[in-house]
Amino acid sequence: EVDGVISSSGYLSTESHITASGNISGSTIEGQTLTADVFLSSPSASLTNLTNTNITSSGHISASGNGFFTDLTVRGNIDLEGDIDVNGTANLDNIDVDGTANFADNITIAENKSIFFDSTDTFIKANTGTDEDLVISADEDIILAPDDNIQIEHGATTYAEFLGDERELRITGDISASGVIEAQSHISTSGDL
Repeated sequence: EVDGVISSSGYLSTESHITASGNISGSTIEGQTLTADVFLSSPSASLTNLTNTNITSSGHISASGNGFFTDLTVRGNIDLEGDIDVNGTANLDNIDVDGTANFADNITIAENKSIFFDSTDTFIKANTGTDEDLVISADEDIILAPDDNIQIEHGATTYAEFLGDERELRITGDISASGVIEAQSHISTSGDL
């Protein structure tokens, strides 16, 4: 049992426990199991040879520099006060975003999986067909309110267009109806009626 400071310019080895009421500092600290209530500090301190073992702290573990981990498993909550930069793939089972989400690239959603708006009755999704159909469903109305026109295209060809300023519907092709077609004003045609 030592009551003062132990200083060594080389290795310090023990076959039993080291218990300290103050700091343990060094450029490299090696151990099978480290249990600490204090900070490990040095200009470039590192913990090595901890494979299949634990670092246990009853207080905080703090670092002013970077921490490098091959694999990191956290079984409790993580509270991040700053930004997180992920260079690889983030595999997240569930995301709850309280603020704004910004995406700088494509978003891919699997077939038959929906984007819900307020309730499960109002959604957009692609069905499971080989050539997928886009399904748009609403609990009440579907309102299309562009500043200009609405176009319906097949490929690159426009077959129907709602002209906003002119209040016109223009259709290229035939109109087939199983019921009555009503008009509150004139009907003009360049062919048979």
